[in-house]
Amino acid sequence: MLQYEGMLTRQETIDALSKTLRANEMTDGVHIRLTVTRRLKYTSGLEPRVNVRGCSLIILAEHKPPVYKRSSIRLATVRQRRLFADEVFCTGRMGEIIAVTQVDETRFNLGRSGQVTIRISQLYQELTQAEGYAILG
Repeated sequence: MLQYEGMLTRQETIDALSKTLRANEMTDGVHIRLTVTRRLKYTSGLEPRVNVRGCSLIILAEHKPPVYKRSSIRLATVRQRRLFADEVFCTGRMGEIIAVTQVDETRFNLGRSGQVTIRISQLYQELTQAEGYAILG
């Protein structure tokens, strides 16, 4: 785990998230991006010249729907490859776990989410409900 000098504790981070959401009256459909910097910055970004001192937590909260449809996505490759897979899925912050139903001309699982992808998605939902942190309560 990365350690930054002066980093907030887990509870302080949750409190900061809660304060941000309450101040902006955000309760649902919110995408939150957290950026931890090595130094206090006078603006957000990765450019080291904006660092001033200390450690900063930048909370960017915005109403933003998931990037992907919950059903599936299609991908394309740059060069020709042979794909031998019954099921393919992607993971990410905005799409969580999503079935890939096609890469180029290769279709997977008749264009639908497969049982493995569905099960992994269910397990992910259970995990976030059981171990996630309630920001607003």
